[in-house]
Amino acid sequence: MTKKRQYLSALLIIAITGIGFVTVSGSVFSGYHFMDCHGFTNIAWTVRETSWWESLKSFFLSESGRFRPGWCLYMHLVSCMPWGDNMLAQGIVKILLNILAAFILYVTGRNMKWPHRSSLLFAGLTVIGTQSAIFYQTVSQETTGLIFLSLSWLLLLKLVNRGGGDFIFV
Repeated sequence: MTKKRQYLSALLIIAITGIGFVTVSGSVFSGYHFMDCHGFTNIAWTVRETSWWESLKSFFLSESGRFRPGWCLYMHLVSCMPWGDNMLAQGIVKILLNILAAFILYVTGRNMKWPHRSSLLFAGLTVIGTQSAIFYQTVSQETTGLIFLSLSWLLLLKLVNRGGGDFIFV
């Protein structure tokens, strides 16, 4: 099987498994949860009632001691601007982000010269299990963090495989 076909089959397997997992568990489509979503609804309301810039300024001014610029920009630009407070749309976006994270993990496994099945198992064990409940909450920031972590692993691995990692002592 060619590399392109393996990647396509992996993406299809990851997508079907991911959509099946969140459909059976009901986690993404469960709607609003006060513990998780109260900050999101504040941002969605502020974006709807004021300009994007005013909303962003008020968020940074109200943050007391927490440094979350990536989450803030993600919530304003990717989450609240196009979808508002539509929790179903937020859940669908979360599914797509989790599929992207799992696919990046699969590509990382393939770049470590693991076989197709082992790479799929690596991606599956990372995003499905007891540790992964937070990834499927509707407006959590952990999924975005998982994507950045997966990308950093992949890029670091590519650097080492290319021979540029001689300065890294692990």
